[in-house]
Amino acid sequence: MRLPLKLVQFLKKYVWNTTTFKAILFLSPAILTSIGSTAMSVSIDNRVAELNKDREAITSSSGKLENFTRDFDAYRLQRAANLIVLSGANSEDKLKYMLDKLYRLNAQASMRRIVSITHPADWQARMGDYEKITATDYEDAATVQKLQAMENEISIEAGRRLTALQAANNKLSEQIDKLANWKTLITNIGNYIMYGLTIFLFFLRTNS
Repeated sequence: MRLPLKLVQFLKKYVWNTTTFKAILFLSPAILTSIGSTAMSVSIDNRVAELNKDREAITSSSGKLENFTRDFDAYRLQRAANLIVLSGANSEDKLKYMLDKLYRLNAQASMRRIVSITHPADWQARMGDYEKITATDYEDAATVQKLQAMENEISIEAGRRLTALQAANNKLSEQIDKLANWKTLITNIGNYIMYGLTIFLFFLRTNS
């Protein structure tokens, strides 16, 4: 598609002519500085976006783990409180074991979610023994101690995982802050160089 002859003549006379070409070449250092600064800023923005995505995933996992751990601990406290009440009332041991089993069964949903976060690859295998025991009508202290040891291990692992997630979150936050500061520095330096070159070249052109 050819442009109209008058438009071509207009462009050659007022837009793309020797004077314009010389001006672009003259200002090319400042233009290249601006382009380079913008390109680096865009690259930093892309990296920050990736880090923010990772931080959101960590925050999500941490929040879920905290909620499930809180629910799990609440069941454990309720179980302990009610067992103390039953002991004070001299209730039958069978009733105590039934209450113990009831609270452990109610806590299993939260336990599964906790273990699936701390051990995503084999959480079902890790929950297997616990679920098998709670599915039986146990009535001995040794079984209760075994279940309690399993729960304590889950709580400890949850605490370690939360600590690791918080450390990873803090590390990502530091990286994001450093990149943000680096972007500001690059932008400012690029602007200063561009402005300085523009002014310098203007006076150089004026005095030539």
